[in-house]
Amino acid sequence: MKLESILSSREKMALNLLFALEEIGENPRVEFEIEKGHVISLKLGWINLQGEMDLLCYFRGLKTLELWNCRIGAIPEEFALLTHLRALTISFFDMAQAYEITDLVPTIFFLSALEELTLEQVIMNKEVEEAVGDLSNLIKLHLNHCGFCRFPPSFYNLYKLKDLSLAGNNIDEFPEKLFTLPLDKFFITNQFKMNFKNETESPIK
Repeated sequence: MKLESILSSREKMALNLLFALEEIGENPRVEFEIEKGHVISLKLGWINLQGEMDLLCYFRGLKTLELWNCRIGAIPEEFALLTHLRALTISFFDMAQAYEITDLVPTIFFLSALEELTLEQVIMNKEVEEAVGDLSNLIKLHLNHCGFCRFPPSFYNLYKLKDLSLAGNNIDEFPEKLFTLPLDKFFITNQFKMNFKNETESPIK
């Protein structure tokens, strides 16, 4: 079935433009899923989205968005219109350095329906930490290699959190209050993880 008969003209145009973007790696990809005439899932890797992030805002029915090793720059305010978004991944894990994403704080603040958030090698600051702590519907939170030196107090507000990963950060101590969260899984490094339904494992075999 042709895209013309499935998607709106706006979503079809945006999707075609994504396919035409500059490739910046050996394994560029644009993967998508369609449901009831709308793109509900986008997985983008190794493409240049700088100056083109507004294309993603055309997919108003988007539930899952994954950006893997893309150049993205500033996130537009229109991201707040993605009210159906439930899972967001922004990862620079295979790139040579961590990145600071401008305008990330207001974007996160308005994505209040998020249930899963993964940021990897994204430079965090206090504003971003506090914004993440306001995402009260989060069930899964992975903030790996984000430069943390302490456990952010704002995360104690995440009363639904089941899966937490803080791998690759420089946190030496975890306060006892951490264990008041309803966690099933807590991942710190490849040598130490906690599975609260079973028992602590260290090291992992």
